[in-house]
Formats: sequence, structure tokens, C-alpha cells
Amino acid sequence: MLFRSINIMAVLCCISLICFFLSKFISPYNFPLFKREFIDTNIYSYSIYYTWGWDALFKGRNAGIYWEPGGFQTYINLALTFLIFNKAERKGYFYIMLLLFIVTIITTSSTTGYIVLAIILAYSFLTNKIKFKSKKEKMRGFIVIGSIVLTSLYLIVNSNVINDKFGQQGENSSYSIRKNDSSSTLEIIKKYPLKGTGIFSDLKYYEEGIRGVKNNSNGILEFVEIFGIPVSVLYIIWMYIKIKEFYCVNNIIDSTVILFIFIILFSSEGVVLRPVFMTFLFSWKRKINSDCKL
Repeated sequence: MLFRSINIMAVLCCISLICFFLSKFISPYNFPLFKREFIDTNIYSYSIYYTWGWDALFKGRNAGIYWEPGGFQTYINLALTFLIFNKAERKGYFYIMLLLFIVTIITTSSTTGYIVLAIILAYSFLTNKIKFKSKKEKMRGFIVIGSIVLTSLYLIVNSNVINDKFGQQGENSSYSIRKNDSSSTLEIIKKYPLKGTGIFSDLKYYEEGIRGVKNNSNGILEFVEIFGIPVSVLYIIWMYIKIKEFYCVNNIIDSTVILFIFIILFSSEGVVLRPVFMTFLFSWKRKINSDCKL
């Protein structure tokens, strides 16, 4: 099952890369099934196979079929953990898939995506999860992947992404919005620490509204805000247990690293309650055979 998920994401990555590079030479209007819609006062461009996003906002960034580049990198990094941490599901083309996911994450120009990718690759090399036949081959692989990562860092530092996120652009900069979302959500958590505000409740929308929070960017804090601290602690503990089961890892460090990766992704995008992440809360033991294949 995990390998099917990896294959699906690989196909989505291939389509996104084709559209991403073609968009540099061809107007989106020339793509089949291209659509533009007004949402509030902004224009959103998309198709059933690729998202160009808000006008000028995603310029030079790959969002795939997702709502924004940050959302895309979340699911690619999830597929990357499937690929690397579950050895029983490894089949042919492992390194091709690995390279495909790395290249696609680079095109998202997502700061969180780069951080998570760096953690996954560094931990994989240190624990020999990415294996090579010889030391010479390992060194070559390290040089290739290291060069890709360093190149991506060079490109993002010399692009407008850093400036757009952290530059002095007033209240509408990505940094200012994320900072306000996090600090405001912490204020709400302090006000309702035990029971939370409730999901889709008038209280939630009121408390966020008076603080200027719209489409909360910090998913993990929003979860605590909605359900309260006790339920959130139980959620993290239960997810940790099920991560060990789902990935079939007995190593406490492996499962802790995966959970840490999840928390970073949750902190950047509101994906905590998305179906794919909710599946980690269920039992998979009866569907895992003796080879630990799901």
C-alpha cells in the first residue's frame, strides 16, 4: 500500500515538473483545462492537474495540484518518509524515486520543505537507511545529493523567496502573517487551555477574527486551540504509537524522528486533520504480514 502511495506521488511530481518548467516558456492560458476564478478580491489560476495559484504569489514556485507550494512539499516529504523508513516496501527504482522527490521539493522553494528534506537526508545517511554497495558508491551518492541540497540552498538564498517570507513587507509578508497566527493562537490556547474552542465553532471564528487570524498557518497550534491541551497531548502520544506500527519501526529514535518531522510539517501547514494524516491514528496490525508489508 505504501508503495502505491509513493507511485502516485511520483506521478504527481512528474506532471508538476513538466508544467512547472513549461510555464516558464508558455502562458498558463495555453494549458488545457486552464481556469481562473475570483476568490474574494484575488484571482486564482488552476487546472485539474496543476495549480498556478494566486496571481504572482507562486511565481517561480511549484505547487503541483495542491493549494500552495507548502502543501505540496508536505505530501512529497511524507512520501519520502514512506520510501526511506519502510524497507520492506522498497522495490526497484528506489534511487530514481529519491532523486525525483528531492528535485521536486527544490522547485517548491518552501523553507519548511528544505528543512524537513535536510533532516530526512541527514538522518538517513547517518543511520545507513540509504545504502550503497561500497564506500566509494556511498561517497558518490553523498556528493550528488549534497550538491543538489547545496544548490537548492544557493538558489533560494539568491531568489525572492527569503525576501518574500522574511523581508520588511509589512503586515502582508509571510513572516508577519505566520508570526501573528502563532502568537494569536497561543493567546487563545491560554484562554481556553482545557476544552479548547471547538472545531468550526462560532467561538473559534470570533477569537481568531478579533486577532486578524485567517486560514491559520500553524496547524499544530490550531489543533491545540480547537481541542485543548489534554486532547492534544493524547493525540501526539497516540500518533507516536501508531507511527511505530505504520512504518513498522522498533527503533525509538526512528519513530521519534518521524514524529518530529510530522510536527514540523504540522507547524507550517494546516494539515493535522487531513485524511492522510488521520490514518496514522488507526490500527494497522491486522493488515501487516510477517514481512512487515502494509
